Amino acid sequence: MGKLIVLAREHRDAIIVLMTESIENELDLPDTRRAEALRTIRGGEEVPEDQWDTMAADRDPYVRAAVASRHDCPERSLRQLINDPVAGVVVCAAGNPSTPPDALNSAISSKDPNIRLAACSHPELPMDLVREHYPILGKAERLAIFRNPKVSEDIRAKIAEDIPGYLKTFRVNSES
Repeated sequence: MGKLIVLAREHRDAIIVLMTESIENELDLPDTRRAEALRTIRGGEEVPEDQWDTMAADRDPYVRAAVASRHDCPERSLRQLINDPVAGVVVCAAGNPSTPPDALNSAISSKDPNIRLAACSHPELPMDLVREHYPILGKAERLAIFRNPKVSEDIRAKIAEDIPGYLKTFRVNSES
């Protein structure tokens, strides 16, 4: 099986399409579970309530990543997937707006910058987590926080102070 490719949250739909194309015939699942997993990956049909937990615990990380990407994924499954051992699954869960904000602590404190970036892109990211982990956040993570319309003014000012040239470039490029 191929390696899970991790991209920024806004590319999650493209990731799901690429994963679907590359693994449709490789999923090692019984036919009925394989069909359900593929529907989840494609974001198509409604997933039966009793299947979420099964797919969230599937041994295939592509299936778990697809489940973690779904906005209709139940909270209990997202809480499980945010602590998955595969970074790509955690990125999908951390970037999912349906993931409860109180479940983002492990993601924002991760050593993996892709996981931190996904957590920092969450629209309901708690500002107390940002304050606590601010020293380990890089420019990309800080920019993701800066772009969040719900960010507190003290954090927005701190980011603007820490990386002014970078933000000036961002503002010019985003106005084009």
